[in-house]
Amino acid sequence: MKVFFDEECLLHDPPYEILSGKLHPYYETPKRLLQIRQALEENGIFQIEGADRSIDARKHALRVHSEDYVEYLETAFRLWVEEGADPKVRRVSKLLR
Repeated sequence: MKVFFDEECLLHDPPYEILSGKLHPYYETPKRLLQIRQALEENGIFQIEGADRSIDARKHALRVHSEDYVEYLETAFRLWVEEGADPKVRRVSKLLR
């Protein structure tokens, strides 16, 4: 089975996330992602593949999500920062830009 992995995902490492309106340490850390990748590699059934930057990720996202939702994902962080959020949390993938 092919599993697609992009090293850029390791850049997403915010100091916290908000759950039920409260700050919590961020659970999906780069360390956890690497542990998952290692377990998949050691299993022997999975073939780890890199990201294909020639794929139009937005086009594929629109196959399963509404235009409004994709637009929300593309703009939510910018709008959040404009309303006063901490911009240092910015470690967002560029795949949909």
